[in-house]
Amino acid sequence: MRTKIVIDYDLIEEAFRYSTSRTKKDLIHEALVTFIEIRKRMNLMDLKGKIRFSDTYDYKKARERGWFLSIPPSEVRSIVSLHKQL
Repeated sequence: MRTKIVIDYDLIEEAFRYSTSRTKKDLIHEALVTFIEIRKRMNLMDLKGKIRFSDTYDYKKARERGWFLSIPPSEVRSIVSLHKQL
């Protein structure tokens, strides 16, 4: 989508110093992708303290087998119900 916008030249120059992008188009695309990733991470941080794991949950075993495979079905149901409440 083609869009005309006015952006502070100093911001563009500073952004180029921190980026490997060669064009303004690529720089803006990279900035938007980064912005979205950060916002998604922030949304995940809102869940801190809202998910309760059972006392028998072993995070090391979960890493070895894949996180979803190590969660008992009862825990999956509680996570799904928590998500529906949010």
